[in-house]
Amino acid sequence: MKKLNCWEFFGCGREPGGANVKESGVCPITIEERLDGVNGGINGGRSCWGLMELCCDSNRKGPTSQVSSCADCCFRSKVILEEGFNYRGMRQIIEIFDGRQEESSLKYCQTA
Repeated sequence: MKKLNCWEFFGCGREPGGANVKESGVCPITIEERLDGVNGGINGGRSCWGLMELCCDSNRKGPTSQVSSCADCCFRSKVILEEGFNYRGMRQIIEIFDGRQEESSLKYCQTA
């Protein structure tokens, strides 16, 4: 079974080369390299809730703009079930951000 990234699951079209990039821009989650491989995803694709929790989400567009909180997101629940004991949550995501200080595509990101 192929593990989907958030942009594939939601079909938002905001990944590089996606159908909605011209209108809405590239989603920073799709190019956030510090989280590449986390939960088996490409860039931030399977840890998007971590990026949204760490960063200002006022720029949220598309299907996720209707999600009241990342904790309520059906995609997040799917990733948790698929990853089981290998799931990497917020604590691990914060550790990754603290440990990797190189320039980020999320210019507005605020880490704890």
